[in-house]
Amino acid sequence: MDKHLLNKIETIFLVDNLHVMHNGIIASVIRKMGFIEEAWGYKPLILVGNYNIELQRMNIMLRSPGDKPDKTRFSESARILGVYDYFQRSYLPDIDVAKYNLNLKEGESSREIKDNIYEIYSDGKHIRTEYFLGLFGRLRKMEHLLNGKLYKCVYYDDMGCVSMIQQVDIENSDYHPKESYFTTDRRLCMIAEYTYDSENINEKNIIQKITLYDRDGFVVKECASNAELAACCIDEICDDPSRLYLIVDESGKFTPAPLAVKRRNVFRCSVVHNIFLTDAYNLDSPPQSFYAHLCEHRNEFDGIIFLTMTERTDFIKKYPGFDPRKAYVIPHPYPYTIKKIGFESRNHKKAHPGENYSCQ
Repeated sequence: MDKHLLNKIETIFLVDNLHVMHNGIIASVIRKMGFIEEAWGYKPLILVGNYNIELQRMNIMLRSPGDKPDKTRFSESARILGVYDYFQRSYLPDIDVAKYNLNLKEGESSREIKDNIYEIYSDGKHIRTEYFLGLFGRLRKMEHLLNGKLYKCVYYDDMGCVSMIQQVDIENSDYHPKESYFTTDRRLCMIAEYTYDSENINEKNIIQKITLYDRDGFVVKECASNAELAACCIDEICDDPSRLYLIVDESGKFTPAPLAVKRRNVFRCSVVHNIFLTDAYNLDSPPQSFYAHLCEHRNEFDGIIFLTMTERTDFIKKYPGFDPRKAYVIPHPYPYTIKKIGFESRNHKKAHPGENYSCQ
């Protein structure tokens, strides 16, 4: 590839979340990032779509050796940005490492119920619970109770600032009707409103609206989902007309985000990490729920990546109007040396990929 062109490309991997015990999708993204940096010399960006108060902590832990193999850890130069952190302006690097302690008011007492988790009492009543589980032992969350029932949760970022205040339905603690998000200088920047669906297996709190505010408190945007919020973030960070941006949706849940960005220098791609149909042996079966949007808007993407040739073939058969030139096969990268094992030396009950191993 032309080196001059490489200097103009910005690759953004869009994922739904990060956890220390990352799944195969995140492991694959880490390996892709390492390959791109090693082969072409530039560093892609991981964009995290969901709110994650632990993102800074995850960022540090996923760089440390621990028990993770080298090929499934972030490099020191890895770039990670949360969509919520972007609008909250909480991605600034310098963090004061001073530990916060309990700050009891007059007449209050505390009881440690687990390591770094304290129940606070006033006049014998349990009025709140404080969780010191953040980076460097900082206060992470404070649950407020009224007559023994939870009605509010306050989350603190790693700089000790209020990050989010979550209202809780006092009669149904599983339902949080509203969440208010703040910048590091304590300005309101977002409000998310939810409805409750007890029948929804995956997520009972359903976002109805996310309202974005400017620094003067005026409404600047209303989004209907996290994906739409991610699209706003992508649109703002892809602001250099002299560069080319490749947005790769790795989650399946955020396919609306890259499609909503209409800049001519943005190219949109999605990765199918799983079987895209509900029944892998029946082309007439509907797509899985998290690939429904991708399948419906398949012709709007500049490319769709499959892990196997069989999945690519099935997709093209399922959707005959889809341009096959936009369908690519890139198996998950395998970061370790594959040793050729003689047939007689193998354990016949285990799979041993050899030199000619193929994912097709």
